[in-house]
Amino acid sequence: MDSRILWSFLGAGLASACVTPLARRVARATGYLDHPSVRKAHRAPTPLLGGAAVVAGFLVGLALRGAPVFSDPTSSALLPACAIGLVVVFLVGLVDDRRGMDPLLKLGLQCAASIPVIASGASLHVAHAPLLGPIVSFFWMATVMNAANFLDNMDGILAGVSAIVALGLAFLSASGAPTLAHVVAIALAGAAVGFLFFNFAPASIFLGDAGSLAFGYLIGVVSLLRLREAGPLSAASLPAAMVVGFLLFDITLVTVVRVREKRKVYLGGQDHSTHRLRQILGSPRRAAIAAYSLAAIPATIGVLSARLDARLVVTVALVLIVAFGILGSVLVKRTSAPRGA
Repeated sequence: MDSRILWSFLGAGLASACVTPLARRVARATGYLDHPSVRKAHRAPTPLLGGAAVVAGFLVGLALRGAPVFSDPTSSALLPACAIGLVVVFLVGLVDDRRGMDPLLKLGLQCAASIPVIASGASLHVAHAPLLGPIVSFFWMATVMNAANFLDNMDGILAGVSAIVALGLAFLSASGAPTLAHVVAIALAGAAVGFLFFNFAPASIFLGDAGSLAFGYLIGVVSLLRLREAGPLSAASLPAAMVVGFLLFDITLVTVVRVREKRKVYLGGQDHSTHRLRQILGSPRRAAIAAYSLAAIPATIGVLSARLDARLVVTVALVLIVAFGILGSVLVKRTSAPRGA
């Protein structure tokens, strides 16, 4: 293993851990607090600027490993585009944390943040349908960003799951020469782990929408780059999708349940897979550990399946879909979900 990879991971984690207490103090001083409500589990106002600490740690990790990537012509074009999108989603999150934001406007700005990276060469390729590639790319980015935003619903959940997903994508993107996807994934994983020391239950600071959207955006970018590396959309694209599997599972479960109950999908509530795990297991810590385990299963399978024959990859993906479908059904039947506004 290249020692610079380890230093990138550790540097991102250390920087994130060091900046988090400062972010917590700034959040309290400026009123960036998440106040308790019916649809939330915490009982006291909690600082919301954890996303700033994560982004700071991520940038440190990127700087420690990024030099070879920055000199690559392809990556040097994608990097500024990636940075622009990250700034946009972070600012959108800050505004949403402070004032709230119309869901459609928020979705539109998420898509706008994806334009630079997709236009700079990260767009997917759909055989015989070139115009479909950018459309699928926008849909993927919006789905992953909102999946991360949705999953940020309990202490330590998103940070831990994001670390697992990022490491899975890092393994998938590993090659002889460093790639932008690999470097970004390693730095993101390190920053998530560093923040988790303060965010695991009982959390003393939350990511806020600025942090959850940043996580979702960066996971979306890395997975998009990995999907593109696999060539036109095909069975070879499935391993990267499987690595992100738990994020996709939770947003699918919530969407199906809320549509079936004729509720607005974008309104929060305690009906996520993680809330249901907490009901069954009895504590936020146990729910978080269960969520990490469930995230690690498709991530590990996705990494291992990258070398399999196309038919086997499709079979594995179908088995995972069925397994998570059964899991979702069991969670819904065994729990009651309070409807939050």
